[in-house]
Amino acid sequence: MIISRFFFGIILFVSTIIYSIAQDTTFYFTPEMMNNGELVFPDIKHWKFIKGNDQDWSDPNLDIRSWESLDSVRIANFEWDAQNTFEGWFRFKIQFDSAFDELPVFLTSKNSAAQDIYINGKLVHRLGNTGINGEPYKGHHDYKPRYTTLAKGTEYVFVIHFVKWKSDFAKFFISEEIMTFRSFIQLGTSQELFTYIDNQEENYGFFGIVVSVSGLLALFYWLLAALNQSEKHIKWIALFTSFICGVPLSVYLRSISGGNPDAVAFFYVISSICLVGIYVTIPVLTARVFYQRIPLWIKAYVLGSVLLTFPFEIFVNVRTPIIIIAAFLSCAYIIASSWESVKGSKRIVVVGLILTLIVLIFFNLVLNLDVLRELRSYRMYFLMASWLTFPLTLLVYVAVWLKESIFKEQENARQVVRITEEKQALLTDQNIQLEQQVSERTAALNKSIEDLKATQNQLIHSEKMASLGELTAGVAHEIQNPLNFVNNFSDLNQELIDEQLEELNNNDIEEAKVIANSIKENELKINHHGKRAEEIVKSMLQHSRTGSGEKELTDINLLADEYLRLAYHGLRAKDKSFNAEFKTELDPSLPKIKVVPQDIGRVLLNLINNAFQAVSVRSRELTPQPPQGGVEYQPQVTVKTMLSDTPSGAGGIQITVSDNGPGIPEEIQDKIFQPFFTTKATGQGTGLGLSMSHEIITKGHDGTIELESDTNTGTVFIITLPAK
Repeated sequence: MIISRFFFGIILFVSTIIYSIAQDTTFYFTPEMMNNGELVFPDIKHWKFIKGNDQDWSDPNLDIRSWESLDSVRIANFEWDAQNTFEGWFRFKIQFDSAFDELPVFLTSKNSAAQDIYINGKLVHRLGNTGINGEPYKGHHDYKPRYTTLAKGTEYVFVIHFVKWKSDFAKFFISEEIMTFRSFIQLGTSQELFTYIDNQEENYGFFGIVVSVSGLLALFYWLLAALNQSEKHIKWIALFTSFICGVPLSVYLRSISGGNPDAVAFFYVISSICLVGIYVTIPVLTARVFYQRIPLWIKAYVLGSVLLTFPFEIFVNVRTPIIIIAAFLSCAYIIASSWESVKGSKRIVVVGLILTLIVLIFFNLVLNLDVLRELRSYRMYFLMASWLTFPLTLLVYVAVWLKESIFKEQENARQVVRITEEKQALLTDQNIQLEQQVSERTAALNKSIEDLKATQNQLIHSEKMASLGELTAGVAHEIQNPLNFVNNFSDLNQELIDEQLEELNNNDIEEAKVIANSIKENELKINHHGKRAEEIVKSMLQHSRTGSGEKELTDINLLADEYLRLAYHGLRAKDKSFNAEFKTELDPSLPKIKVVPQDIGRVLLNLINNAFQAVSVRSRELTPQPPQGGVEYQPQVTVKTMLSDTPSGAGGIQITVSDNGPGIPEEIQDKIFQPFFTTKATGQGTGLGLSMSHEIITKGHDGTIELESDTNTGTVFIITLPAK
């Protein structure tokens, strides 16, 4: 019996010990654990933890034997689930010693996760939103101390519902740990609250001053860069100052984003990009100032810095010092390698870099050395100086650079004026010589122009004479017929007169009268054929003379018929073997129109001659005729007149000269009216005929002359003249 009770007591004792170990360990806080108004909490590895979610887990009397004890390895192995979420409950116990004069009753959480904090089963603080009330997740980012009712000597069970969610955007850009093994919960006295308030005021003052000053400077630099686009270093200064403005601005916007994970991650990424941009642009703009170019090794530095930026979380914590040191070492090398050119405004850049480096070093010494602890209350001023020293120094640099540029432009202007005056004197002498040369060359040019005009007139006269020569044979043929009639009737009248005299001698008055009437009829015929010869001669004279150029009413039908016959007989006189059919299709209703008859005659003669020559060429090419199985070729030239509208729509007449010759090749049709262009052999044409015809019709008579030609059917020239 005694032995049974003994074993039962042992079992009860062991069970009590095991249960006590499984439960929370109570942390006792004494005043000695305070550090500048902040209570040092035990590490998370001394807490209890369970993954998942159950509201019953907030019960302080809960049996937590299933909860796990944490260590640094377990904390490091915390992982996000498939929804990029980590959710669990933390638990620990605390108790304050009665020796505290002022309890640390202001609670602060340094983790961005949403947290529901229970003390002895009561929800006392909600940091962000864990989703407990059905609202969407909202992270915690204000880090504001919150008053918590606590008392000495009382044991408190802290239970924390912990939810942390990372968006896809944040997952891509930020490699973020869920937490470290150090406590994210802190308790502080009212001193901690006052420190928080002072820090907020300093932070907002820092944000306001740095953002305002750097923003105005960036705007000024961008405007200056826009006005001086060839000055690349101004653009880099503007970009650098924009990055300076971007860091505090994005940090401030992140703090007021309301805990939205995407917004927090976005502004975090922007601030990181701006931060690396600052230290990337410093050596680039330094190279622009001293080298006026960006060397390859600087480009490699920029690329390496950008690659080191990802992931941003590691970049900010680890790689920033590497890029900062590399930036200042690059600037030092650039300055050392071009030390001989460090003058004027460039010295200000050197001073600015040195001052910025000194301020950065001093700021880090103040934060990390206990000897300078008293200066930490001025840390925001040192931070502000580290951000604004170089941008303000660059403002001085730009002012001095502008002054140097203006002085340089003035010096260049004075040199230009001096050179201009020297050149002006030289130009005066050269002008005198040039005027003499111009006078001599003008005289020579005038003489050349006069010679050219004389040559041109001679060519035109030659063309006229050539056409006149072609007319001569035709005119001779045309005159020959009426002359034959005149001669024949004259001889006949002589015989009739002799007969009349004989009849008068015989007193046969009646027979004498009959003979007299015959003589009279013959005289009328002589007169008719004499006038015909006179008209032919008059037409030839009219063609050969220059004329007054005045327009007169002219019968186009008569002009066309006459020149067609003259041209044909002229060609026949030169080549007895030539034979062609020529015909007219003249509209009898055609009115007389005002033209310069000799000019229109020249045009018609030129076109008709060309037509006869074309059919003559084809006739010779097809000799002997006809080709086997073919139809005998019959040369034919047709002149046709008709009423027609001009291109402007006004009434007019149309003259066409067509032939069935070899046609004009398409590749030279555009050149046919150009002066001196001819397809005839050398010495057989001046090349002025068609160009003169074109000028007479288009410029002299406001008409048109067009060409239609085919190598199979021949050529048609179409002249359109206004009726008025």
